[in-house]
Amino acid sequence: MKYAKLKGLAGVAITDHNKFDGIFEALHLAKREGLLLVPGMEIATNKGDIIGLFLKEEVTKQNFKDAVRDIKRQGGLAVLPHPYKRANEITASILDEIDLIEVFNARGERSSISDCNLRAQELALNNGKAISAGSDAHFLREIGRGCVDVQTVSNIQELKHEIETNQVRRIVCRQSSAQIEVLSQIVKFYKLRDLNILKNFSFNLCIQLRGMLYKR
Repeated sequence: MKYAKLKGLAGVAITDHNKFDGIFEALHLAKREGLLLVPGMEIATNKGDIIGLFLKEEVTKQNFKDAVRDIKRQGGLAVLPHPYKRANEITASILDEIDLIEVFNARGERSSISDCNLRAQELALNNGKAISAGSDAHFLREIGRGCVDVQTVSNIQELKHEIETNQVRRIVCRQSSAQIEVLSQIVKFYKLRDLNILKNFSFNLCIQLRGMLYKR
């Protein structure tokens, strides 16, 4: 929270992977620092990751539609994060369910044949969806690399209204380095000891290397 304030942010959204227990302490700290805090989660579902914003409690459902239903039951917004970094196909049924599309992800890879963030912007525009941006911060230095600029708001309810009605004036963005992505995947594997992390990381790395070769 202190780092976010130093970066000049008015508020942050915390969306830990499949965890919600840190939100309550964060709410207290955000109030102390004079920041707005959007409680959220990034939830792994059978249709790929989805983010819930403005939550009141943990979402435990792993079925995509059930998770979205739980998010909306709490008065939250369902966000499709980094749509072109996901392994699952983006179907019409998925787009019908979600409220926002993350059009800038600070860790979205770029190449001459695939620009995840640009394609995400086109996806939101073509489907009439409101937009969001994310730092995808796993380390302090990444906080604030993906932000939305909205009208002056004084509370969470006003902020939610600005976002869901697509009143975002601009996206503030700065791409994270590939080295940061590598480091965070190593940390994640060390914590969870899950070989699928290495498999997914290797797959994404191959895509990025292929893009670099095409660019040359």
